[in-house]
Amino acid sequence: MNSSRIFAGLLAAGVAGTASADVISETNPAVIDWGMIGTSQVTDGPAQLYPSVIKVAGAAGPISDVNITLHNGNHTWVADLEITLVSPSGTAVRILDLTGVQNADSLNGDISFDDSASMLFPDDDNPDGSGVISGTFLVTDYENDNSDVPATAFGLDMSAFNGEDANGDWSLYVYDENGQDTGTFDGWTLDIVTIPAPASAALLGLGGLAAARRRR
Repeated sequence: MNSSRIFAGLLAAGVAGTASADVISETNPAVIDWGMIGTSQVTDGPAQLYPSVIKVAGAAGPISDVNITLHNGNHTWVADLEITLVSPSGTAVRILDLTGVQNADSLNGDISFDDSASMLFPDDDNPDGSGVISGTFLVTDYENDNSDVPATAFGLDMSAFNGEDANGDWSLYVYDENGQDTGTFDGWTLDIVTIPAPASAALLGLGGLAAARRRR
């Protein structure tokens, strides 16, 4: 075997062995409420915090995974809710829209969205439901109407954020499409996994070194 190939293989193994993912978890505990302005009920519109923002700083390397948890949510007609997450780069994912159980739905507890979840949020057209919804779900957008939120692009799942820089303001937009119901979330948590840049840089350097050795 060529000595340069042996050297390259050993170096690659060393880089792979030292590379590891960074996990960033940030929470904005401020209550997000909708359907009310002060003590007055309104017909529809954005939540009082629109958007609610989490600032991420010090993340190294590109994003490889994003998950979100909305804490202690409550609402008696979840199908009215549009919830959208927008990254610092302007990419948006409508994580929840036109969901719930028709005529019998209520949100009660934490709801999380994760690409590794096993199920979608219940469908608004499903007439049979437990009346209480919480747990971990795939991104669920049954309406596919993304006109309400300012953003440059929309993704179908959380992987739309992969490869982006995690640093900056992450914005959560909660919008109630119809009145007669109110609700709140007790803040939200953003979990981001990044791949540290030094490992990527080392692999790029390895490619250059191997090319240089081949030229000799």
